[in-house]
Amino acid sequence: ICIIFFFFKQKTAYEMLRSLVGSEMCIRDRFSTDQANQPKAISLKTKEDWDNHVMSSKTPVVLDFYADWCGPCKRLGPILDDKLKGNKGKWTLAKCNIDEFGELAQTLEVNSVPTVFLIHEGQVIDSFVGLPASNRIDEFFKKAEDLNAEKK
Repeated sequence: ICIIFFFFKQKTAYEMLRSLVGSEMCIRDRFSTDQANQPKAISLKTKEDWDNHVMSSKTPVVLDFYADWCGPCKRLGPILDDKLKGNKGKWTLAKCNIDEFGELAQTLEVNSVPTVFLIHEGQVIDSFVGLPASNRIDEFFKKAEDLNAEKK
């Protein structure tokens, strides 16, 4: 009886991926997303930020009042960021940390966080407090998109 052993060189995950992609050049680039083209939330820290980015905005503004220590805020934040990625400029996301700009929170009578307002042409159109059900969040953003459509 003759036993023949074949020894195969095991490839690393990088080598296998390289062979699938075709070259060594930019495996990282092929599988990364373009972060530069993603819309960014505006951070409100001063009255000037409020005036320039919310009150003077031509598009509806979703204004998120949050705190770094707030558990529901930490869960809502990524949901708002995901909605922002898909909004195609129909509305703007502004975030206000109540510990950094508490004056604005007091002016708008924010009593708990997270509190989210939909503001259009200087008027509060809608709001919610806490972490609502996903269908309520969807309705809220549909309203923001509809406001933008009405102005056209």
